[in-house]
Amino acid sequence: MNYDPDFFDLPPEDTFPGDDDVEPYVFTEDIAIAIDVAHITGRPLLVEGKPGCGKSRLAEALAALKGWHFLNKSITSRTTLEDLTNEFDHLQRLHDAHSASGNSDAIKPDWEYNRPGIFWWAFNRPSAQNRGRDDERVRAAFKGVERVQKDGANHTLLLIDEIDKAEPDLPNDLLDTIERRRIELRDGSFIGADKSQTFTIITSNRDRTLPAAFLRRCVSLYIEEPGPDDLKKIAKSHLGNGIDKTLLEQIVDKILDYREREETEGLRVPGTSEFLDTLKVCIERDIKPDDSSRVWRQVENSILRKKA
Repeated sequence: MNYDPDFFDLPPEDTFPGDDDVEPYVFTEDIAIAIDVAHITGRPLLVEGKPGCGKSRLAEALAALKGWHFLNKSITSRTTLEDLTNEFDHLQRLHDAHSASGNSDAIKPDWEYNRPGIFWWAFNRPSAQNRGRDDERVRAAFKGVERVQKDGANHTLLLIDEIDKAEPDLPNDLLDTIERRRIELRDGSFIGADKSQTFTIITSNRDRTLPAAFLRRCVSLYIEEPGPDDLKKIAKSHLGNGIDKTLLEQIVDKILDYREREETEGLRVPGTSEFLDTLKVCIERDIKPDDSSRVWRQVENSILRKKA
């Protein structure tokens, strides 16, 4: 890679080797440039590509390289803005009201029932921690990897995964929260961001068209399917340099063959994760990618040969 990114230090051979929490990841020049653009502009990075191409792994690897906290939320059609910012616990308040037996002074103030979501944790972790106190239900909203940082910093890489599964209004609502860096509470007050930094990565499989306003306010990156050399580099980063070269060449050729046959046979092109899975199985069970072998054909059908 010729490009020298500003936001993060490229590891040797452009490959994050992985650690206890995160798998290895190979950075490309396009990825490094897009990350810098998002950092400089302060925009979220929208990462698109086919399933299994490494969109989510990019976020995990970048957080590990930076030594930042990592927060992750997978979006569904039921996800609301409140799920991501703060959720008011109506059930707990109702329970407390019944328990108070008509004594209004015994009911907690409304702010006590706000449950911080991942944006709250990303923007102002001390406030979210204070609000949670000893309440495990509040801590349950926090999902990710916590890392000790210099000078007590709480910088966070925030991953919003598969935004294309959301209801149409959610993407634009999210951007308003990201740009303003504040959380609005039920009573109309706000929790503002502290001095910590947040880098947001949003992923999409392009299963649904995203709003134009949302796209205009993101930095876009499409992760292309890795070429033969990139596939070999990815394989070695995950499985080591001792992979049988002949086996690696054969599996790479299979992936390239699937790409050529995608349109004519309706086969879905295997992703990088499926490529790695195939290698792992063949290495573990000493299976050769021989079309005359019943065992290989079953492995191929199980991992690679899937209808689009």
